[in-house]
Amino acid sequence: MRRRPIPPYRQIRATSIVCEPEAGWELEVRGTSAMLDDDAPFPDWDASLAFALKRRFCFRETALSDLGISDPDAIQFQLVVRMMTAGKLSSSVPVQLDLNGRLFQPIDVRISPEAGKLTRDMTLETVIAVTGTVGIVDPLVPTLLGSRVWEDRWRVRLEGGRARLPFEIFDFEAGYLGLGMANALFHVEVADDAELDFEQAVCVSLNSRFATFIAAVERLDPVATAVLWDAVLRRVLVEGIGNGFDTGAHYPYASLGIQWTRWFGQAFPGESIDSVQRLLMEQPSRFEARIQSWSRIASRMNDGMAA
Repeated sequence: MRRRPIPPYRQIRATSIVCEPEAGWELEVRGTSAMLDDDAPFPDWDASLAFALKRRFCFRETALSDLGISDPDAIQFQLVVRMMTAGKLSSSVPVQLDLNGRLFQPIDVRISPEAGKLTRDMTLETVIAVTGTVGIVDPLVPTLLGSRVWEDRWRVRLEGGRARLPFEIFDFEAGYLGLGMANALFHVEVADDAELDFEQAVCVSLNSRFATFIAAVERLDPVATAVLWDAVLRRVLVEGIGNGFDTGAHYPYASLGIQWTRWFGQAFPGESIDSVQRLLMEQPSRFEARIQSWSRIASRMNDGMAA
């Protein structure tokens, strides 16, 4: 499987942060409590339901040594919880807590999402980030403001259908530091594991610098939607061909492999993977034009511009 790139500095090991509950968040609703594990369905979901989520985070003393630091006053941290919904298209930051002076004390986090603001799914991303350093010269110790030294992601499924595309919204200059992508409009990443759920395997990152484009995506503007789907279709098809996906394989329901097989058969009916791979290698422009012709993305963009 493709691995996420790691930052050029030390990070806190998973065993140095104790989470309670360990596998997810505690749900408080209608006077009762229940544990919700990662990727579990939300029980008795109601869009107007008032509820709260709780979790405790505790630093072990090994957390600083993981980073190569002996003096706790030499570095400052902040615990940030980001809440995302609708396939990560909408996000907010309900918790942003300075840990200065209380690093080894239990940190209790409680979140009460606003009723009516959630749809399809809910993800809580918990991050411990650097907010300041004093006198650190070791190049492997994170000193850049906002450097993530630990993170945890938890997701629960809500009723109301699946998101068409999973999204992330952030500033590309900070998120893709040093990769020359600061002014890119969006970025599509596709995993190389055909058996992954489509929403886990495909992620569209939107650059927060371009708020007008993000707003157009949120309201399903035909031009913005066409631009994104053109990129997604091409990336999924190319990644599947390059990673040996097989049109004859039996992939799990709602998986990346199932979606790739369907799109491949529709875009290149009756053609073998080898012949399409040769087209991609030898005439990539024709390969892309074939996808545009099949998906009618160009027509949708043209109609959207004329509207």
